[in-house]
Amino acid sequence: MKRILHLLAIAFVSLALIVPPVDAQNRTTGNRGNHSSQQTHRPENRPGNNGSHNRPDNRPQRPGNNGNHNRPDNKPQNRPQNKPQNRPQDRPQNRPGNSGNHNRPQDRPHNRPVQNRPNNNWHYGRPQQPRPPRPGIGHIPPGHTRPPMMRPPMRPHRPRPSHWSRPVPPPSWRPRPHAPSFAAILGITFGTALNLSLDYLINHGYTVDGYGNNVVYLRDINQFNYYWPDATLYYGNGGLARSEFLYSTSYPDMMRYNALYNSFTGTYGVPVNYTNSGASLSATWFAPNRGYITLQYNPQYSLGGQVRYFTTLTFGL
Repeated sequence: MKRILHLLAIAFVSLALIVPPVDAQNRTTGNRGNHSSQQTHRPENRPGNNGSHNRPDNRPQRPGNNGNHNRPDNKPQNRPQNKPQNRPQDRPQNRPGNSGNHNRPQDRPHNRPVQNRPNNNWHYGRPQQPRPPRPGIGHIPPGHTRPPMMRPPMRPHRPRPSHWSRPVPPPSWRPRPHAPSFAAILGITFGTALNLSLDYLINHGYTVDGYGNNVVYLRDINQFNYYWPDATLYYGNGGLARSEFLYSTSYPDMMRYNALYNSFTGTYGVPVNYTNSGASLSATWFAPNRGYITLQYNPQYSLGGQVRYFTTLTFGL
């Protein structure tokens, strides 16, 4: 009996030692429960996180984020990310000869047509088209006739008229082998009538100063690689007979004469007729068809009353 009481006493003391810690734990557990009851319960299953703090101001989730912190300043991001790229300033990217073609207004093809310009020594680069005719010299309308004479303007540097006679080769003359013949000058065949010559000259852009009395006055002619301020065409009963090209200076200058002399000598040989009187020189060559070339250099009075040094080149048939 005493043993049972002794065991009971031990059990009671042990129970007394155990009960207070359990009660304290229960009180602690109760406090936690009260604190949890005062807080707003939130689901702990946040997308992309261990839990989701879903506050009252939460908005739809933003795609591409682990967690959805939907604050009031966060706006929906469900906007199309691939915006169309065909803006007005965008242009095709296939430029010929490049990886892309930026067809801008200033871009033009490089294969432009090349303009064919005539190879003319004097009127280089100008289009080969007739000049507008001067008043009174153009085409004559049907039913009208060309005036018989049109006096040229005053040209003070032209020489005074002088006597002219056609040169004749001596009986012993023989043409140089392979020397060229000529039958036209300025594109007009010798023997062409004056009125037909005028039409040709006007239509081909020559400057006609005047005409009449079987003569046509021209200005600014390019012939034999030289510029001639004045030229004259002379006509007879058989049409165009000879042409004369004039160049003058106010001082002695034989450069043009010497250059042309060497050129004609190289083509037709030694001149048939040659004169040298100191201040005046003259030489004549003949072509195989008896066409002649006369080259002169001499000082003489001009129409303006001054002494000038003239180089005169004459072609005839």
